[in-house]
Amino acid sequence: MNNGVNDEITRVAYELYVKSGRAEGNDLLNWLAAEKIVRFERMLLGKQDGDSVPLLKYQPMEADGNVTRHGRPADSRT
Repeated sequence: MNNGVNDEITRVAYELYVKSGRAEGNDLLNWLAAEKIVRFERMLLGKQDGDSVPLLKYQPMEADGNVTRHGRPADSRT
């Protein structure tokens, strides 16, 4: 795996960890989810592992399981 891709996955996995309220014991799940996010973004942009890619904004789930939309809870009307 390219070191740049690994760095992107590490960063996204850490963001998922922080957004989960720093819940311990989910490191593998966070890593696998981050890998899917990064690889999907790269696929959408038609990039290979060695190519540089600006990361897209993604909307992870809230800690309570609600999907966010534009950084707000899914049930937000604004």
